[in-house]
Amino acid sequence: MILQNALVAENFRMFPLVDDKRIFYNQLANGFKDFTWALVPLSANLSDVSVMEIALKVVSFFMISMLVVIIVTGIGSTWRVIVMKRLGELGIYRSVGMQRHVLLATLLWEAVFLVFAGCTCGVFFALLAQKLIQFVDFTFIPSFDIFLTDGKIIPRTDWLGGASVIALVCVATLAVVLYSVRKTTTIMPSIALSSSDSL
Repeated sequence: MILQNALVAENFRMFPLVDDKRIFYNQLANGFKDFTWALVPLSANLSDVSVMEIALKVVSFFMISMLVVIIVTGIGSTWRVIVMKRLGELGIYRSVGMQRHVLLATLLWEAVFLVFAGCTCGVFFALLAQKLIQFVDFTFIPSFDIFLTDGKIIPRTDWLGGASVIALVCVATLAVVLYSVRKTTTIMPSIALSSSDSL
C-alpha cells in the first residue's frame, strides 16, 4: 500500500490494489483508456499456488498408490515362489509332527521380519536421499524457483504420512503372504513331499 501511494503521488496512473489478480487481468482484456500501471501483491497469487498445491497432492497420492500396489504385488508373487520352492521342506516339517498353526506362524514371522527389514532400509535410504538432494542446485530448471530455497530443495519429512504408507504396505503385504501360506499349510505332508513345484 505504501508503494502504491508513493507511485500515485509521482503521478503514475495506478490500478487499485486487489486480492485476486484476475480482477486486473479481466479489466486488462477489456482495455484501459489510458496507460495504467498495476502492482500485483504476492497475496493475489495465492489462488494459483493453492491450485498447484492441490494438483501436487493428487499426483503424489496417485504415485504412492501405484507404488504400494506394485510393492505388494511383487512381494506377494515373490513369496508365493519362495513357498513353492520350499514345499518339500514344509512337507518334512509336517511329517515329523509340526502342527499346521505352528508352521503357519513360523512362515508368517519370516514374512514379518522381511517386511520390517525392507521398511527399515527404505526409511534409511529415503532419509539419506533427503540429505543428499540438499546439495544439488536446481536453478537450471526453468520456472522451478517456486519450489526452491536458495536454489535448492529443502525436503520436509512427513512422519505421519510416511508411517501411514508403511503401515498400509505392511498390512497389505502380510495379507497377501497369509493367503499363500494358508494355502500351502493345508497340503497333506505326503503330497508336499512328492511335489515341490506346484501348490
